Amino acid sequence: MKIGDRRNTDPLGVGTLGGGSEPAAPERTDGEPGGSDSVRVSGAARTLARLIARHEAVSDEVRPEKVEPLRAAVAEGRYQVDLEATARKLLREVVGDLLGPAS
Repeated sequence: MKIGDRRNTDPLGVGTLGGGSEPAAPERTDGEPGGSDSVRVSGAARTLARLIARHEAVSDEVRPEKVEPLRAAVAEGRYQVDLEATARKLLREVVGDLLGPAS
């Protein structure tokens, strides 16, 4: 995906997982009307939904002064990713969300 490519803003296909006000309607498979199907959402799914919502909240912020130099570096083949630093920050964010706010 190119920088600025907004064709698929929901690459995981989760939509508003956990963010909607109405529960998902379970699909009936037994053919009997009025059953008591239920859906459970794991803690990991709720965390993922919070991360997606947070990303969506800031993903529309475009800072041209940051984006343009990066775009040029990628186009020229000069952009180098520090994989360890990226992984460290990602893990810090995910673990922080799992542990909750600091007391």
